[in-house]
Formats: sequence, structure tokens, C-alpha cells
Amino acid sequence: MAVKQEITAALARYFTPQEVALVLKALPPLKTPVMDLVYPESRRRQKATPYISIAEIKDRTGAAPVVRKGTRSVPLDTGAVSGQLLEPEAFNPSIFSKASELNQLFALGMGTGVQAFIRDAIETLRNACREGTEIMAAQSLSGAIDYPMATESGSFLSYKVQYGTIKTLSAANIAGAEYGALHQILEETYAEQQNSGYAGKIRFLCAPDVYAAIINIVISKSAIPSTFTGDGLVIEGKYHILPFGHTYKKPGESNASPVIPEKFIQTIDLDAPHTLFYCAIDDLDANLAPMPFYAKPKFSDDPSGVKIIGNSKPLPAPVLSAMRRRKLLS
Repeated sequence: MAVKQEITAALARYFTPQEVALVLKALPPLKTPVMDLVYPESRRRQKATPYISIAEIKDRTGAAPVVRKGTRSVPLDTGAVSGQLLEPEAFNPSIFSKASELNQLFALGMGTGVQAFIRDAIETLRNACREGTEIMAAQSLSGAIDYPMATESGSFLSYKVQYGTIKTLSAANIAGAEYGALHQILEETYAEQQNSGYAGKIRFLCAPDVYAAIINIVISKSAIPSTFTGDGLVIEGKYHILPFGHTYKKPGESNASPVIPEKFIQTIDLDAPHTLFYCAIDDLDANLAPMPFYAKPKFSDDPSGVKIIGNSKPLPAPVLSAMRRRKLLS
């Protein structure tokens, strides 16, 4: 058997959906703070087709998304909402190995070296897809996703999904405030969240400056019933205050964007049906299967070698009516 055919057959054995799933299961878990908090495993849905029904998204989140690619909107079916479909954009990161590198690897035999090469490739591509999904999940907490997707020509096209706007409450200023004033603001905000109809597991996500201001007020009054936890601060057993200084960088950008803007808090009901959809992979080698990630090798002659391509089709869908924003610092 020719060397190329031997390597092709060998790699094919390791890149079936079943084998990729086994590699993923053995990899160390990734920590993605927004996904882990808002879209945990129980909120992730794998679709058996490359499409998602707009009606299903609306039923879960209360909003029908508006999608744009570049400067044009994406046309949907002209019938009722129940017949409209949305196809999320796919993440397709890749890594390339030269033929000379593969020859050296396979010359050592089909042992741990080849398996390590495949594991490392899958881990690298999984991490890239997960990072992109985390960015989209972070953006979804603002009501809109805006992500630069690479095209076949190497340029980038803006992929936008607009769910709506989050209700913003009247501004306040807690800088230097007494605890009584802080308590009133927290209770007002909590009540507004309750009035939304989503009040099962309310959390206050705080920009770092707001969290610091709250801490200063609380520690200045020793009589306040408060508890510091691994996640943040619980006041009076009711107000769960989480520091949320997480940021993200979109591909091609050097400046980081905060998930929660400076001077703001954002309440959210974590029991609301925020959903992270994963659509079926558009690849016959993956059997068009519903899975969050897949990878496959693609051989080329110029340059000679193999490109391993990752594939993932996620779409975070937040329940915006289960969120409130409020500015708490001037």
C-alpha cells in the first residue's frame, strides 16, 4: 500500500464520530464562565438537522431572532413563523501538518505518537470552537450576537443575531451610600426581576466597580447579615451578588469588551430556559450527526500534507425578558 493511502486509512479510523467523541470525553474539561453559568449542560440542545425552527426559539425565549450576514439580512421563509428556519454559522478552525511531519510520525508505528498527535489536534480545535461559542454566549447577554466569521477567501463577514433589548431600570448611585439606600436599590431591582415572571434563581451580575462599591458598603456595617461564598456575596440570604468582570475579544480585535458594562449590574433568572443549540454537522463523514463538535482530516497535494478541520454549529438563545439592567454608579 502506498504511503499516502496507508496514512489516509490510518487517520480515517481515528476520525469517526465515535472515536472523536471518545477523545473529547478523555480531554480535560474547559471552564467557560458564561456558558457554565447561563447555558449549563442541562440547557444545551442538539438538533438532528442543520437548522433550527424560529418557532422553537421563540417558544423557549419569547423572541424571534433577526439574523444578518455582512450588510444583508438573511431571508427566511415567507410563511408563518412556524415554517421559518434558521441555519447557524459554523465554526471551522483548522490546523495543517506537512507531509514530512506525518512521515516521521508514522515511521514510528501506529502507537502512542499517532494517538497523541490526533488527541492534540482535536483538543486544539475543540478549544477554538469552545472559545468562539463562549464569546457568542457572552454577547448574547446583551441581546445581540456580533461575530466575525471567516469566509473561504480568508476575509471576515460579520454574523449578527439580534434577539432584542434588555429592559433598563432607572439609574442610581451607590458610591458612598449607606446600607439602607443600597438595600432599597437591591430590593427595587429584585422586585422588577420578579415582576418579569422569571424569579426562580435570581442573580445580580456586577461589573467589578459596582461589586467593589457594594463590598465597601457591606463591610462598613458589621451588623449586616451577609455571607461570602465561592461565587460572590449573599446579602440577607436573598440577594446573590456575583462579581462578573469577564471580558472577551472577538477575532481580529485587540481590545476586550466587558460582558457587563462598567457601572452596571444585570439581574438574570438562571432557571429561565436560556438555551444553547448545537445543530447537526454538515459533513457526510460525521453522518450529519447532531453533536457539539467534530473533526476530520483533509489531504492536499499543494502543499503536501493534511489539514485537520474542526466543525461546530452553536447558537446561544437567551431569554431577555428574564434579565434587567441598571446603572449603579455615576
